[in-house]
Amino acid sequence: MSRSGSKIYPYGPVLRVAPGLYTVKGKWKKSALGRRMTIVRTRDEQLAIHSAMRLRGVDMEAIDHLGRVAHILVPNRFHGSDAGWYAERYPESRVLVPRALSRNPRSYSRIDGTLEDDWPAGLGAELRRLPVKGISFHEVVFHHVESRTLILTDLAFNFTNEFEGATRLFMKWNGAVNHFGPTRLFRWLFLKDRRKLAESIREILSWDFERVIVSHGQILDNSGKEKMHRAFRFLPGM
Repeated sequence: MSRSGSKIYPYGPVLRVAPGLYTVKGKWKKSALGRRMTIVRTRDEQLAIHSAMRLRGVDMEAIDHLGRVAHILVPNRFHGSDAGWYAERYPESRVLVPRALSRNPRSYSRIDGTLEDDWPAGLGAELRRLPVKGISFHEVVFHHVESRTLILTDLAFNFTNEFEGATRLFMKWNGAVNHFGPTRLFRWLFLKDRRKLAESIREILSWDFERVIVSHGQILDNSGKEKMHRAFRFLPGM
């Protein structure tokens, strides 16, 4: 995707969530779900952009003031629409995608490695990653160690009362209103192996986290590990 082909959708301000951690919440096409970009700033002032979202010039300049964009992280097959635009704007950055998506570099302008095999040594102590097993959209989740934050994309949503009309009825049926966790459609369409997913969830729960950032819905500021465990109790061995 070229820089000129990437559209700017409405979005809110760049917010500081915790030391070294920033987010931007915005729209995407006509989706009622919205989306969230997360920015991780390392101690040596490198930036890792998770679920890239194109912003206007003044806000891109604000990001540049935070540090050097060094890593563009495509967390799953649904959240790479603006990765190519960032790749062109920051030619010295590295675009990392899930291994299963690495055969299609045209989708991202370029691919410089995979999240599984080419994780930068400089990120390892500050930002962990885990490829989630047992699901079809190849999600990799992240753990920002210093702020005790788990960063998810489509593994779980956290909506309250954002929806109206027919959309609200559908999302309520989908189990996505006033609920943190996977949706009904997730279980029906994207969950392929419950035991393998349970393995990944247990590994995630071994991490030390309190906050959970989701791409769709509200950030969980506390009790994140407890709520994550409760959300996946339907899996074997949980």
